[in-house]
Amino acid sequence: MRSYGNGISAKGILIGLIIVFPLISFSGCTSYVWYHHDQKTPLNFQNDKFKCEEDLAKFKADAGKPVDKDAVTYRMNDCMKGLGYGWGPTTAIPEDSFVYEDNR
Repeated sequence: MRSYGNGISAKGILIGLIIVFPLISFSGCTSYVWYHHDQKTPLNFQNDKFKCEEDLAKFKADAGKPVDKDAVTYRMNDCMKGLGYGWGPTTAIPEDSFVYEDNR
């Protein structure tokens, strides 16, 4: 194994990168969630989300062509916000809100 000037081998550097890279890549990851001030029931959230997904399906069908991913995301967010939900990082949610995880 080749050693560099200070006695560190290439294998040692490789192992160090394998250990450090995942730690760096996942640091600072913030999860985003839906939240609502008055909506307390998870079932209501699921129903509202389903309504927006139905609206989104109609939107895609009416487009008659593949819809851009950003347009789909914007349409879904716009629908949910119209029902009173907010979308944001877990670190910026108002304290009086109820949080709903959404596995996008």
